[in-house]
Amino acid sequence: MEAVVQFFLLALTAIFAENTVFTRALGASRALMEMRSSRSTMLFGAVLTAITFFSSLLCYPANILLRMTPYYLYLEPLVFVLCIGIVYAIIYLTIGRFFPKVQNRIGKMLPMATFNSALLGAILVALHQNFNLAQTIGFGLGTGIGFTVAALLICEGQKRLELSRLPRSFRGLPATLLYIGILSLAFYGLIGHQLPS
Repeated sequence: MEAVVQFFLLALTAIFAENTVFTRALGASRALMEMRSSRSTMLFGAVLTAITFFSSLLCYPANILLRMTPYYLYLEPLVFVLCIGIVYAIIYLTIGRFFPKVQNRIGKMLPMATFNSALLGAILVALHQNFNLAQTIGFGLGTGIGFTVAALLICEGQKRLELSRLPRSFRGLPATLLYIGILSLAFYGLIGHQLPS
């Protein structure tokens, strides 16, 4: 029962308090800012969430084996990218073999979602915090959902920014970056940092 509570607690923490886009700026690429429809954003978020979930399952035992080597800090990113690549290959081959219609819809999104800094960052954060398996999976799942929430907020904000009257120099990317910055401050305030005295 305690593992289930830890799973959901870390998933909620990763979604809201430790959102990868707003608190760590992971995954905030140009592709994220160019998503215009909520449907494609949800599909991209679902793919990222699934890959993060399965990569967390594979990277956790790899991390335990890596800790036995003397140079594990140097090998860690390489091994994690290799594990993520294995998950990508398995998902790509499985979808291509059994669900060809699905592959047509997510074929271009799959590499962008797999080799995303949000995914690698979530795994590195979870394993450097010495989370157990349930916590690592919960944090990975929460990271994918949190990325989706952030992407939907950015997509909706861009739609509203396009409808508003902005000076010509602020239209497009500058207004979007200001909007993301204000959202980041709001999410940063959720964490509740103390001011220096």
